[in-house]
Amino acid sequence: MFENKKDINDDKVRFSFAANIIREIDHWIDLLILTFVLLIGAVTVYALYDSQLIYSNAESTIYSSFRPDENGEKSFDELCNLNHDVFGWLDIYGTNINYPIVQASNNERYVSNDVLGNYSLSGAIFLDYRDNKSFLDFNSIVYGHHMAHGAMFGDIDKFEDETFFNNHPYGSIFFDDMNHGIEIVAFIKCDAYDMRMFNPDVGINYQDQFLNDINIMAIHKRDISISTNDHIIAFSTCASPSETDRQMLIAKLTDEVRENPYAESNDDVDVVRVLQQRAQGEYKKVPVMLWILDIISILFLLFLFIRAIVSYHKNSNI
Repeated sequence: MFENKKDINDDKVRFSFAANIIREIDHWIDLLILTFVLLIGAVTVYALYDSQLIYSNAESTIYSSFRPDENGEKSFDELCNLNHDVFGWLDIYGTNINYPIVQASNNERYVSNDVLGNYSLSGAIFLDYRDNKSFLDFNSIVYGHHMAHGAMFGDIDKFEDETFFNNHPYGSIFFDDMNHGIEIVAFIKCDAYDMRMFNPDVGINYQDQFLNDINIMAIHKRDISISTNDHIIAFSTCASPSETDRQMLIAKLTDEVRENPYAESNDDVDVVRVLQQRAQGEYKKVPVMLWILDIISILFLLFLFIRAIVSYHKNSNI
């Protein structure tokens, strides 16, 4: 009727052995989950860092020291010596579009390389490889990525607002050792495969039709005299929602360089507000699922911490 002491001891040994196995498994599970938590945290930090790096490399201010000045182009020459594909400088007044212009032997190189030729997802502002660097063609096309914070050609979509379009009619473009003026003629939306807009080789017989197409497609346009004797520059960037949607600013090249009324406006910018907006933008670029995993990870770490405290107190009372 009474259990043998040996059997009881055997049961205790088996129970103790099973308990040790369970504790060991529990320990390894905790370790694996903790490793996963740390990996999630590392991925989040890297995502924020990578996003910030892309956009900081795209900011126009990092090239400002190379900008041609009124008395010459010493610093601009230095930039050209660093990369012989650099040949010009674009400034659209009242926007962040203030960059060097490059041209390669194809249209792929500067989609993912910066002005210095280094790999960069922000790319560079580049002229279509089929166009003349002196903008002697009837139609020249300049490309740039649509980036957040107004970087690269990110400010082109501002021209969709009619008031902004009307208040920002001018810019300048430097090439062949001198500055030239540009007048914004129209803002249009089109498809990347619309060869009416993306053909730099517009024959003489089609130039009138090209100008008529711009007039028809324009969301906003300015009453400016423009003819087949003029030189057109189309500034193109991506748009949403489709991957093939494009926004274009159509400009006319002129000999008159207008004064930039916004040249000193950056001095009055609320730097703190800009940095706050930028930080908010970087957080939004991290996938929602990654944030959810981060929250779960934090809760799990909190659970481990509380469990460790409870276990410590239990052992202290034994």
